[in-house]
Order: sequence, then structure tokens, then C-alpha cells
Amino acid sequence: MTQPPDEQELVEAFEIVARDAFAFLGPEHQMRPSGLATFVLDDASRHRPVAASDLAYPFLAVLEFTGSGPPVRISYGNREYRLEVEIAANGTGYHPLASWLSTLGIDNRAPDHSGVATPTALARHARRLAQGLREHLPEMREAGPDDVSRLGSHTGLTAAALNRNRDRAQAAFAAGEYQAYIELLAPFENALTVTEKRKMEFARAKRAAA
Repeated sequence: MTQPPDEQELVEAFEIVARDAFAFLGPEHQMRPSGLATFVLDDASRHRPVAASDLAYPFLAVLEFTGSGPPVRISYGNREYRLEVEIAANGTGYHPLASWLSTLGIDNRAPDHSGVATPTALARHARRLAQGLREHLPEMREAGPDDVSRLGSHTGLTAAALNRNRDRAQAAFAAGEYQAYIELLAPFENALTVTEKRKMEFARAKRAAA
């Protein structure tokens, strides 16, 4: 019988693999990791800080690298066990790695980083994300004001708005509220994960059949 994911085990693994995979940020970019921040999500998808030992699903764990240049944030959790890397841009907050790559015109065929629910999968996905960041972070740091302004309009709306809508959309989908799912995520369609796009197709099919 398949056992459900163990939140404490996953968060411990996340901290280890994130510090290891992104360790290059130290010698190459003079950045240091922060302490791990952990949160649980309530029904309204608000984040409440808790000790790692008190985590329960749905949760979020965050590790930041700060120092020279814009900070880098690695996060893991939410309702889809999503692993994500975001890089800050002056005055516009954090933006996902995929948004940066698209804005800079870099070919981006990254795999879906949701459903990462084992320590082995965490290590594999972290290495992939770290490789993309390591290869292209110099270009991000050299981005001009025009590039930064396009980050916020990569999908027509901000990355922060997409992140806020994701949890509400997943809750709507789980409740069978397919129209709400479509309305929440359709404006960001170009930035959705493979899983979210499949759910969007399913939701539209259900709406058409209603």
C-alpha cells in the first residue's frame, strides 16, 4: 500500500537538496542562504508561519539566497508539492525562472516541477532548476529596465498574482467548480504548468458539456 508523503521528511530533504544544488551561488555570486522558513496554508491560502516540526499539508518551505545582487528564492510545497525558483527584479518583486527565461528570449522547455513528492524527486528537480539558474543568472543580472518591465507583463499579469490565484484555483478544481478554475488561471495560460494546462482542458470540457 502506497504511503502518503511525510511532510517533515520532505521539508528536511528540501532544505538539504536546495542548499546543495544551489551552493554555486556562494562562490560564483557571493550569496548566502537564509534560515529555512516554513508555513502552513489555511483554507483561504494564507500562509501562517510554523516550526518545521509542526508542518501539515498543505505547507510551504522557503529558502532564500541573498548578498550580492537580487536575491534568489527557492520554495517548495503548496497543494501540488511544487518546487520553484524565483529571482527578484528591482522594484517588481520575485519572478519565476521560467518567466525570466521567456522574457530574455531564452528557449525554455523546462519540465513540470509540481507533484514532486519524494526526496529522490526533489533532488532531481532541484538539480534541473539549479542548472538553468546557473547557466542564465548572469544574463538576468545584466537585464535592462525594458527587460524588467516586461517581466510583469510576461503573461499579461504579474507573477505574484499568478501565485496568489494558484491555490484558489486548485481548491476550486477539487470542489468541481470548473468555471472558477478557468476564470482564475486563464489570464496566465502561457505560464501554467503541464498539470495545470491539463486541468484547464478538463475544466473547459466539463463546462462545454454542462
